[in-house]
Amino acid sequence: MDEAPYRRRRREVGQTLLPCVIVLLFALVFGGVAVGTAYDTYDLYQVGERVEGTVEGFRTKTRSGRKGRRSSVKYAVVSYTTKQGDVLKEEYNVEGNLFSSYERGEKVEVVYDPAEPSRMCITGWGNWTISVIFGAVSLVIFSLWCKLVIAYIKER
Repeated sequence: MDEAPYRRRRREVGQTLLPCVIVLLFALVFGGVAVGTAYDTYDLYQVGERVEGTVEGFRTKTRSGRKGRRSSVKYAVVSYTTKQGDVLKEEYNVEGNLFSSYERGEKVEVVYDPAEPSRMCITGWGNWTISVIFGAVSLVIFSLWCKLVIAYIKER
């Protein structure tokens, strides 16, 4: 008996490498969403014009999802006057903004794109919420990937 019964059998390369690749893809997708939303917000802040707007009210839109599930999203209806004198009323998604609680009639600072005035956002930390959450999740998943790669290297 030259082989001990407790000796660990070596896994196939595909069995260990596949989870590494899948976890890395998830990290890249979450990181891509974080970078994309952050860049979009940053770009709007850089090229945008800042004006004062007023929260006119709120609107809830209901969407039908898979398997008949419904979800609702809350929008603030914001009116603002562009530097060219056009008065616009746009809906701004406030559902995902952790630091934002607006009230009807409240004055807010609006940033809009002069080339496309309907592209706007209310200034504040709430615009970065999605970027921060997806970036944090991406970092957690990436650290899991590092741990899997280290375990893969040790196995070889």
